[in-house]
Amino acid sequence: AAQGVERLTLQLRGREGADGDLGKDDVALVLTAALGSRFCGRIDFARADAKKTIFLDAGRPVVVTSTVPDDRFVELLYREGRLSRAQYDGTRATISASGRRAGAILVERGILRPNELFPLVRHHYEEVLYSVFAWRDGRWELHAGEPPSDERIHLDLPAAALIAEGVRRKYTVDRLEELLGGPSTVLKRRPAGIAMLDDVQLLEEERLALEQVDGRR
Repeated sequence: AAQGVERLTLQLRGREGADGDLGKDDVALVLTAALGSRFCGRIDFARADAKKTIFLDAGRPVVVTSTVPDDRFVELLYREGRLSRAQYDGTRATISASGRRAGAILVERGILRPNELFPLVRHHYEEVLYSVFAWRDGRWELHAGEPPSDERIHLDLPAAALIAEGVRRKYTVDRLEELLGGPSTVLKRRPAGIAMLDDVQLLEEERLALEQVDGRR
């Protein structure tokens, strides 16, 4: 894993033209390398007919988009019970007819209060970002540049904590063993990664487990 991060960090520092295979370059490693290199631009993750894009500012996610219908903002609100069926159907019909954004429609109709919109958009970005961690195949491609200024929302969690949460939510034990080795593997902490631990916001049981990682046990 450490070697993968170092290789990808060098590749991302080369900026435009970097790409790779998600079967080889794990999503968490790609985003960790982007954070370590303070990359500005976007990373496209694609497979079959689906594409998810994470825009980064100095390695921090600020905008997340997806072509997957189930990832749409209105779909998330409906799944989480924030919209009734009638509200959902009406909003979808208006979006189809006008092309306007769901958030603006929901605020205009009084379904959402203005002060609710940005926290919900932030939540939406986070959920789409976490969904990328479930992908074990496909391609990633780097594009340097400035993220769209009109859609930027700084997420509540530091980038390192978002990556850790994506791993918690989407990585099975089998997948972790494939990446890090089985129960007999001896793990060692890298000094370069220790400075990032405060931003990772480890759970207490994770912090206690990490204290046992000394390169000998």
